[in-house]
Amino acid sequence: SQKKVKNSFGQAEVRYKVSTKVIMFGVEFEAEFTLTDRSKMRNPILLGRKILIGRFIVDVQEANLSKKSLK
Repeated sequence: SQKKVKNSFGQAEVRYKVSTKVIMFGVEFEAEFTLTDRSKMRNPILLGRKILIGRFIVDVQEANLSKKSLK
């Protein structure tokens, strides 16, 4: 389907929306993503509050914890 969203510049644009299964820290759940070209950006995806709420607590002082948990 398609969804109207505001981009990082505050401009409204229509993006395709997909649902997929996501696995984080061994927990699998359904999530929705809107698609845009992020090939020139540092992070390939952005996770929003709707995906994280009620599932995870975010520690903003840490980085790449999912990679550490695989060891």
